[in-house]
Amino acid sequence: MRSLFTKVVGVSHTNDDGSNRQQILQDWRTLQLIRDPDNPHGGNAIKICVSTGQQVGWLSSELAAEFAPKIDKGKRIEAVITEITGGIEENKTLGCNVKLIIH
Repeated sequence: MRSLFTKVVGVSHTNDDGSNRQQILQDWRTLQLIRDPDNPHGGNAIKICVSTGQQVGWLSSELAAEFAPKIDKGKRIEAVITEITGGIEENKTLGCNVKLIIH
């Protein structure tokens, strides 16, 4: 087992269903990684979602390229929020740092 820390990308975007990722981030700590092989931006895409399936962002393209084949083969990777950043006067947009645990 190994772990690494990374940022979630795309947390300031709105989801296709109109839900606000910034709002979702405020209420959750447990995450799941969901493969999105049909994503037009790359076949390795991995969504980062809360347990209800609402998306809060993406794994970076570099990490997605590494982990997509592992997830496709059934490897379990957990994602846990370690820190919500921003949300203050100078930077009102929230950010999200996660710990990935690769089993």
